[in-house]
Amino acid sequence: FSRGVLAEVLLSGQFGSCREVMEKYRQFADGGTGANPFVPTWSNYKAGVLMRILKLVLIPVAVCRLCLFAVGIIWLLATEAVCMPLCIIPPLRRPIHYLLNYAGCSLTVLALGFWFSAGSNTQADHRRLKLAPPKVTRYFSFDASSGCLVLANQ
Repeated sequence: FSRGVLAEVLLSGQFGSCREVMEKYRQFADGGTGANPFVPTWSNYKAGVLMRILKLVLIPVAVCRLCLFAVGIIWLLATEAVCMPLCIIPPLRRPIHYLLNYAGCSLTVLALGFWFSAGSNTQADHRRLKLAPPKVTRYFSFDASSGCLVLANQ
């Protein structure tokens, strides 16, 4: 149908009461512009070449990250299944469970976009964070003073 023919068909009422269906939301239309909030706006926007290339590159990256995330979750579930029977031998279970969980959690967090491990032992730099420096003196294992208990395996 052309626009004119379609408008005549709709106005003539051959498809039922189209006019009544369209007019039931007329009371919500803006008085100044006549824009109806319940009618979708039509857009002829087409993405540019750069955006198409970007989508072509980023969609496979997103799919790979989703697959990595799924593999990490499956890895963690398999870790629990493998370590469950080892509950009766805790000295054997703990290191295996730790290593497998570390690998699975690192893979899952990497898939979410974090490039570092949160388990590192680095302290926050108080100068970068603009915090007051710590007032507590640090004690290292080699500066044992009077009253310290030193354990050594010789």
